[in-house]
Amino acid sequence: MNTVSNIPATDPSILYPSPLKEFWKAFAHNKGAVGGLAFMILIVICALFAPWVAPHDPSEQFRDFLLTPPVWLEGGQAQFLLGTDELGRDLLSRLIFGARLSLMIGLASVVMSLIPGILLGLVAGFFPRLLGPSIMRLMDIMLALPSLLLAVAIVAILGPGLINTVIAIAIVSLPSYVRLTRASVMGELNRDYVTASRLAGAGLLRLMFVTVLPNCMAPLIVQATLSFSSAILDAAALGFLGLGVQPPTPEWGTMLASARDYIERAWWVVSLPGLTILLSVLAINLMGDGLRDALDPKLKNAV
Repeated sequence: MNTVSNIPATDPSILYPSPLKEFWKAFAHNKGAVGGLAFMILIVICALFAPWVAPHDPSEQFRDFLLTPPVWLEGGQAQFLLGTDELGRDLLSRLIFGARLSLMIGLASVVMSLIPGILLGLVAGFFPRLLGPSIMRLMDIMLALPSLLLAVAIVAILGPGLINTVIAIAIVSLPSYVRLTRASVMGELNRDYVTASRLAGAGLLRLMFVTVLPNCMAPLIVQATLSFSSAILDAAALGFLGLGVQPPTPEWGTMLASARDYIERAWWVVSLPGLTILLSVLAINLMGDGLRDALDPKLKNAV
């Protein structure tokens, strides 16, 4: 007797959605994260195509239009949508070129702190008695100092400038990555899959970078996203103090520092760079919340 199955075939993609689709579904559930992502995409596009997007050269001075207000205020000019600064330079163009520099500082500092932070965290987690205490005590000492004060001290020693600003911010961000990596590693070492890898003869480096590290990346990605916003704030603070990127290079913190004397008579010169920093940091933090919701299994199941 022949039996014919009448069960309809089911698309495997429906039963087993791809990890990317599953991630995007959890990320898109957070509307604030989607809004932050859209804003940051706009900022990145402006930064990448700054020479074509900006209406003027950021260093060009229009001497006949000093402290011109934005176009919607009385006295505004159509060629300067956001007005000009104390030297007659177009604010919109300087903000667009400043986005390129601020994002570069944030990305470079995150990479320079993430890689050694992961390495030191792995060493501290795999050698909790030999090397772990020394590494963690050093990180505790760094955490005991205010981050901005430590960055100022480092830049004061190395000297002001773009490269030294990135180095200072990377050093300040290092302890958070080391502590987070170590905590994640310590939580993974007692799991069955690590024991099975040991019994299968996996070497130390394979255990570190192939077996354990991939399972620790979710919190590190979230931390890197949040550190990106902190790096932008620190770069702006150092620029405001005159220790970061030096004028006339357009950078958001440097723009704030040079415009603070005109806050009463030309509020837009100070407010617009400050608002740009505020919105960028807020957008990145919202993205970090969305990444946390999408990558944390407990929060993902609750979506």
